[in-house]
Amino acid sequence: DIAKTYFSGKMYFERDRIVQKVNDGEDVLVLFCGVGPFLIPIRKKKDVRIIGLDNNAAACSLFRKNARLNKIDAEIVLGDANSMGALFKKDFDRIVMPTPYGQDHFLKIARLLLKPGGTVHFYTFKKDFEIPHFHRLLEDMGWQIEYYRDCGDVAPRVKRYVFDLKEE
Repeated sequence: DIAKTYFSGKMYFERDRIVQKVNDGEDVLVLFCGVGPFLIPIRKKKDVRIIGLDNNAAACSLFRKNARLNKIDAEIVLGDANSMGALFKKDFDRIVMPTPYGQDHFLKIARLLLKPGGTVHFYTFKKDFEIPHFHRLLEDMGWQIEYYRDCGDVAPRVKRYVFDLKEE
């Protein structure tokens, strides 16, 4: 049932941008992967080992159908991102995080799964005036901000932002 899932067609630029950043041979984790809007294009265009995690059973089911239709192999894990440290026994070169509203705390957990020199593409929802403080917070946490941008409005005065992060 598609009504039990979420997909934003507005993120087409970001999906393409991330595909261009991924290198063949990487281990990639897509958190909150849903029906696969980030995961499927990455796997179709890059030779990577890729895993998706989502806690929505309907989204995972539709992802599996989407993967078959697109003739890609990718692992999907139905599980809670709060348990990602226990779910995955390996580290990743790249973690894509289209994070749900108000769930910035997952960035701390994801860091535990990042290989040295790895990259996190972290999506968050903020008001413009919150961005300078969020920059400082990320830097205080030991993240180097390689790139960030406004990905568009999602509500009055609230925008989705992406931050490409590496550990300092």
